[in-house]
Amino acid sequence: MTQLPETNVKMTELLETNVQSNVQNLEMYELLSSIGCCKMCSLRFFGETKVEAYKFLYSLGFGPGRHIKTEVNEDAPNGVKKLASNPCIACLGVLQPPICDKIIDEIVAAVEKEEYDNPTFNIAFSIPVSFYLRAHAVLVFLLDSHPDHVKEHLPMRLVTIGVKDAWKYAFADKVAQRINKKFDVDSDLRIQVDIQYEDDHSEIDCLLKMRPDIFKDQRIKAKRLRHCAGPMLLYSRKAVEVTLGTTDRQCFSKHFPVPPTIPTHSAVCNTVMFEQAPLYLGGRYNKYTRSLPQTAWMVKDERRMETSVHELIAGKVQALTKAQGSKLISSGREDVDVRMLGDGRPFALELAAPRHVLLSSEQLGQLEADINQEGGGRISVHNLKLVSKSAMELLKQGEETKTKTYTAYCIAWDTDAATVAALTTETPLVLQQKTPVRVLHRRPIATRPRTVHWMKVSNVTCVDNKTYFRLQLNTQAGTYIKEFVHGDFGRTKPSVGELLGGVTADCLALDVESIELQWPL
Repeated sequence: MTQLPETNVKMTELLETNVQSNVQNLEMYELLSSIGCCKMCSLRFFGETKVEAYKFLYSLGFGPGRHIKTEVNEDAPNGVKKLASNPCIACLGVLQPPICDKIIDEIVAAVEKEEYDNPTFNIAFSIPVSFYLRAHAVLVFLLDSHPDHVKEHLPMRLVTIGVKDAWKYAFADKVAQRINKKFDVDSDLRIQVDIQYEDDHSEIDCLLKMRPDIFKDQRIKAKRLRHCAGPMLLYSRKAVEVTLGTTDRQCFSKHFPVPPTIPTHSAVCNTVMFEQAPLYLGGRYNKYTRSLPQTAWMVKDERRMETSVHELIAGKVQALTKAQGSKLISSGREDVDVRMLGDGRPFALELAAPRHVLLSSEQLGQLEADINQEGGGRISVHNLKLVSKSAMELLKQGEETKTKTYTAYCIAWDTDAATVAALTTETPLVLQQKTPVRVLHRRPIATRPRTVHWMKVSNVTCVDNKTYFRLQLNTQAGTYIKEFVHGDFGRTKPSVGELLGGVTADCLALDVESIELQWPL
């Protein structure tokens, strides 16, 4: 075994334990170190893919890179000089102390400030284009000096483990320990870390010269935005990857240094932001008034009523979950003047960017009580329960596939009690309903078949030439009941008026009695 200097003893241990411990790899390490790669990036260019290898290297307390720069400490007596390591040519210091530790500190500080209670988290990085250029330059260097290594360990001539993955492999557990959460790539809470590099704009200028065929539009945009300060977002990741994958090594080397130049300063963490997936709270609601819309009723940007079912429910829920907004998803909807009785309408509240996602049964019970009190007799909710996003499909399918029971309070002219009572025997009945006039502004014109499964007439009262009656009916979801009663200018056939012998009929009031859907799951 080749003898390494004492400063590289820990790296030797790592290679013997986690990476193929042979002379070739040790020589590769020496080569990568000599051009300015840090130990973590050396692992990446070895082609190492094991998570444990990166964790192990971090656990060794690895030091900075080999290259040293000299700086003057102006605060020291007589301007005594100090030595400091240069940032890695590939990761620009992101995988090296002290930058990696600073990023951890900033993530921890941001999490503590925002107070997300999700027990898990994932981390996503946004990195400058320079990272891709520099990684490709190291690959070109290895292709020229060690083509067999690239062929064996770097399939398709790609760095299998990028800076983003290596950072998570090495440091995610440290973050998890400090914020008391579990790192999980499938977590609903994503911590978005934006990395910036001061020289990114000057380094990526080469792409315009390297591939004008790909970046023609970017070149035009660059001229238009010359007055803008700082780096400009002119290059998509996809376009850069296409460029690097289709540009020959000679052309690339002509426009970008191979190996990359040693940077004089590190990349830094610019911002830490959060993206929490929506939270879904399912339940059922009742509406007891005939003057309340399901959602805010706006006509030409003017509000028609002071509140809505959505707002009466959402206010308390958003306050508890600290969500930034919400959307009401329900199995159908009733008109402003229609009551929702019985077991209530199945619904879910989609909560955007909530901070509080762990809701106990006691909290949900108290939430129901608070919403019902806020409703003031207009609405009530029950069976509140956290539901999954996949359950939303069942809720939407219920709009068209389930049955619903209604009570319609009707009037008909020029008929008698016996004729009205005979409606009970007219079912099952298939209706042909053209899109009603009142919803033409929001639904496409179509004729939809809908089934009335049963009808029952009661409380028939005749006054002069008017007959009042209560009509209970069970129908396929999506049936327009008011239009079935009055016919909607002949757009619904048959209608109650037609069934009564072609008389005029109308719906005075309507209640939804039940919606046959098992919800919440």
